[in-house]
Amino acid sequence: MKKESKSPKFTISYNHSKSGGFHGIVNEVPGVASQGETVAELIENLKDALAAMFEANRKDKIEDSQFKTEADLVF
Repeated sequence: MKKESKSPKFTISYNHSKSGGFHGIVNEVPGVASQGETVAELIENLKDALAAMFEANRKDKIEDSQFKTEADLVF
């Protein structure tokens, strides 16, 4: 039987900004923060920030690594 791959889930913390809109962070990943005019926009911006952070880290690891083969690791 084939295992279904599940997307990782993250939790966010957010507050209403005094200047309007919302600002928030991804709790499990230090340094990933964003803002938005609405909570929905904040969530989309946090997803984009998280994806950009993962992509940047992935590229850094590949460029600095002696390993050149990639494979998916599914839990």
